[in-house]
Amino acid sequence: MGFKIKSLIAKEEELYEACSNGKVEEVRTLLQNEHINTNWQNQNDYLKTPFYIACQNGHIEIVKLLLNDKRIDVNKANEYGWTPFLIACDWGHIEIVKLLLNDQRVDINKAANDNGLHLFILLVKMDVLIL
Repeated sequence: MGFKIKSLIAKEEELYEACSNGKVEEVRTLLQNEHINTNWQNQNDYLKTPFYIACQNGHIEIVKLLLNDKRIDVNKANEYGWTPFLIACDWGHIEIVKLLLNDQRVDINKAANDNGLHLFILLVKMDVLIL
């Protein structure tokens, strides 16, 4: 039993690294494993998930793959309360922000746990928000 758990954690770390490094085919392959925890949080990187790191690093093809996987928690925040949506805004990944804004599962209010002003400024700065 212990070996199986260790094996899954290794696969989850592989998924995280593949999402971080933009390895689309590796992500596609790993997502075929129905037992992998797609919302695994990296204890060594502020509890970021594979989806979060893909949004942060601007890997749009991986973000699209992950959005098509119903297991993904698109609002899972890191240890500081930053969501994938907010980090995509902060890093200026406009196309990812637009994708996330069009996904009904994304809760932009959760992303704005500061008070909403920070999110508003980011969206205006990126010309994504239509006033």
